Amino acid sequence: MTKNGRIQIILIFIVLLCFECFFNNYYNIIIQAQPLTFTSSLQTKQHSIHHISSKNNNKSLNVTVVDYSPIDMHIFHQKIDRNVALSVIFNNLNEYEKIVKNVSNQSELIVFPEYTLYGPGFNDRDRLSFFMEEIPNTFPVLNLCEKQQQSTNNNSLPILQRLSCIAQKYQMYLIVNMGDIQYCKNNDSCPTDNRLMYNTNVIFDKKGNLLNKYHKTHLYFEDSFNNGNGEPIIFKMENGLKIGTIICFDIIFKDPLERLMKEKIDILTYSSWWVNFPSYWNGLGFQQGFSKSFNTILLGASSGQSLLSSGSGVHIYGNSLVQLYNPSIKGKSSYGSVGVEAIEKKQYKQQGKKKTDIILNNFNNNGFNDFNETRIIPFVPVKGKYYELMDIKVGNVVCDFKFQISKRYEPNEEVVYILFIQDGHLFKPNFTQSSCSIMKCGKNSLTCSQFIERGLRDVNTNVIFDYFEISLHHLSSYSNDIKYFDSFPMMLTDGGMLYVEDLMGDKTFDTNTRTGMKIGEKVYLKSNNNSKPLLGATLLALYRDAVIKVN
Repeated sequence: MTKNGRIQIILIFIVLLCFECFFNNYYNIIIQAQPLTFTSSLQTKQHSIHHISSKNNNKSLNVTVVDYSPIDMHIFHQKIDRNVALSVIFNNLNEYEKIVKNVSNQSELIVFPEYTLYGPGFNDRDRLSFFMEEIPNTFPVLNLCEKQQQSTNNNSLPILQRLSCIAQKYQMYLIVNMGDIQYCKNNDSCPTDNRLMYNTNVIFDKKGNLLNKYHKTHLYFEDSFNNGNGEPIIFKMENGLKIGTIICFDIIFKDPLERLMKEKIDILTYSSWWVNFPSYWNGLGFQQGFSKSFNTILLGASSGQSLLSSGSGVHIYGNSLVQLYNPSIKGKSSYGSVGVEAIEKKQYKQQGKKKTDIILNNFNNNGFNDFNETRIIPFVPVKGKYYELMDIKVGNVVCDFKFQISKRYEPNEEVVYILFIQDGHLFKPNFTQSSCSIMKCGKNSLTCSQFIERGLRDVNTNVIFDYFEISLHHLSSYSNDIKYFDSFPMMLTDGGMLYVEDLMGDKTFDTNTRTGMKIGEKVYLKSNNNSKPLLGATLLALYRDAVIKVN
């Protein structure tokens, strides 16, 4: 196997190898569809409550997002049958119920992550089938809790029944990820084992009624599952708020996002076991950038298993009122509060910088597969030094970088950063993207040259940038089919937390990132936020054959 092949495999599966820590944190927040004036307060113990007040009280909603690490998973058990599978699921449902109980006085809607009832990493459909439940196809399904309790001799839906009872008992809307199995006849659309198995979000109302289910459309190395049909799922709260839901990798692709946005949803909920690539593409940073570019409210819940999967938050048009990230592989508890004001776009004037000479070593890497081109330019940050590298071409993309290391930066160890430029197709299924990044890659030149393999666990830095600017443009159209791209800013500070909490209101930051940009348009981000160390800043472009219309 080639070195690039080994790197690709590590990228794909490293998140599945770190099951050492058991960690859960949860945050609650009251949000408004049209936020005006915000205040905040804090409750300690095991969760923080963030309050927002607005004149539009008819559209208020109390929500909880959960960054949860399973206390039991299928990989802990060599032999699996239905009884073992239900034991694993109910061990985690017991923890789910504790969380719901703790927040029931402050919250109306709670979002749980992907896979956290039993864990990811199935490569055997027979093994997977033990964790599935045949979820009904006609909705709503009323009084599941009571119906199943009355049928104790033939409880065919024990997982759904338990969820229904939790929702009913604590008067809470639940969005929970689980497995759905549908039996079929052997035809063109049916697998040879006559089973369709879906990665599924289920939605319960506070009376315990099953409102609907959503099947994950875009699978991420989940060969034991079947793809959903991309049909968007939307439900209405009692106050009229329209809520949509997607699962993990769905957030990258046009469908079902486009149809959800056309329905003018008020809130998008997002369950994930995200595969983080610190300090390049972490779930928390992408959630924030997505919320800004799509001009939407995003409730993201991911697995707190480790720094390789954690990242949950509540993001209102790029204003991240809640951010949760576990920067270790052992887990920890987090507490916090936030206070913000009305969101409005802020512009700032770029300050001129004096250019100095720079000599960098660079090398090319033909990417993670045959369709991707990557260039890595390592450098050692020098206190007080200004850097300017322009017209760096990789594939069809051109990146420009300008940045200055602060005089307040005090080197206490050798550290290497890189300029990371990438263009082409990634992962399975392939999607087309480009990115321009400044990021920490390790503590020496060895870890930098192999930063994907050895730098993934390093999310700490003390390097302060007085100023940085990244821009991206194209040499030509990708193809006749690709005419547009959506652009996203992603920035992290020490510990893997967000570098800028409010992308729209922070006057030290500016960007023109948005959806529906035309090939040929130049996109940029820039910041003079010199109060925080910079772990990584990425300008990401995802390519489309048509514009995704947003609210």
